[in-house]
This record gives sequence, structure tokens and C-alpha cells, in this order.
Amino acid sequence: MRFDESFPARYVVTQLDELPGSGALDHEMTSTWGRIIDGGVLLAVTTEGGSSWTGLCANALGSVKGAQDGVYTTPAPDCFVVLARGVAYWINAFEPSAW
Repeated sequence: MRFDESFPARYVVTQLDELPGSGALDHEMTSTWGRIIDGGVLLAVTTEGGSSWTGLCANALGSVKGAQDGVYTTPAPDCFVVLARGVAYWINAFEPSAW
């Protein structure tokens, strides 16, 4: 997975290899009407203020396994983009439910 930190950011994103110890995620971002069909990108986010959350950006139904995954900073220092098998999610680190 690619991490591109070209722009200054007010958060840190870390890729998770497995679910957190609680077994639950704070946020699930899907392009398939709330259904997680084929995995996705698991991540942990910590904001500049110290708050943190975990989430999954789901792969799209029928997405190509070879498509790129990545996390990209943006010119907006509170926001980042996650690519999950080519599907883009624009996320505000401070308001992840408003993706």
C-alpha cells in the first residue's frame, strides 16, 4: 500500500493488519450501500489534538484485486484520500462520519 505525504497534515494515518483488540471499528466507509463484501483498507487515525479512531474503507463490489491501495494527504490539512482497490474516499480526520 502506498502512503503519499506530499502535503502538511494535522493527523497521522497508520495501516492496520487486523481488527483492533476490541474487534470493532469506529467507522466503516463503503461504496456498496453499507455492505462490506470484499475487505478493504483498515486504518487507524490520530489527529493533531490527540483524538483517534479506526476505520475500514471498503473495496467496491467487483473491484480488481490488482488496483491500487493507498493513503494520500491533500492540500486541506485536515483531510486525506484513501484508495481501496481504486475506489477513492475523501475523509476529514476530525469528522470521519462525514466522509
